Amino acid sequence: MLKIFKSKKVIIICLLLVIAIIAGITMAYFTTFTVPKVNTFTLGNNISIRLAEPKWDNINYDYAPAGVTDTLGVDLAENFAPGRVIPKNPSVKNTSQTGNNVWIAIKIDYTVGQVGSTTLDPADTYAELDKFADIDWIGIGSIPGKWELKDTSHTIFYYNEAVSSGSNTIDLFDKVTIQSNVTINELHQFSINVKAYAVQEEGLSFANAKIELDNLIASNP
Repeated sequence: MLKIFKSKKVIIICLLLVIAIIAGITMAYFTTFTVPKVNTFTLGNNISIRLAEPKWDNINYDYAPAGVTDTLGVDLAENFAPGRVIPKNPSVKNTSQTGNNVWIAIKIDYTVGQVGSTTLDPADTYAELDKFADIDWIGIGSIPGKWELKDTSHTIFYYNEAVSSGSNTIDLFDKVTIQSNVTINELHQFSINVKAYAVQEEGLSFANAKIELDNLIASNP
């Protein structure tokens, strides 16, 4: 259950918008593929956010076509082989009413399967994926990098600027590249599940917002 944090002057309503973009990707030369699945959970009506990955599925924040003309990540994810570049560019928009600024975080869950298996292991980590695939973290550590990595698990990321209504974050990453020097036997099916979280900016510094976002993520994994 989402906790509502109160002070004498401010009631901060924490809102969770979860969009689990499941990139179920099969090993090279396999033919099965799990299409993206979208789950949305909201609470309260003061703030709202939407997550989009137009290079992956050509869907914008308003669920309309994004106008992407290049080959989509969802298509390139099928039957991938060494050296394949798969577009995927998550970012988050504040769709709240005017005046409701928010702090935003993204949580990523990684699952990696065994060679020849159709089963994914939810306990797998970024480190397992990193053995054969590279995520291009364009939003971290470089200009205009505004995403802050919580730790080396590459699971939780905080946006270090409050996002005003109608504005959006920069992309956290923009593509996943299958390493070209790996063999077929070193490849695995995998998924990258992306979820976005937000808390109201009013009454919260960035440091305190990260604490509240951590609590929100822990309560709504």
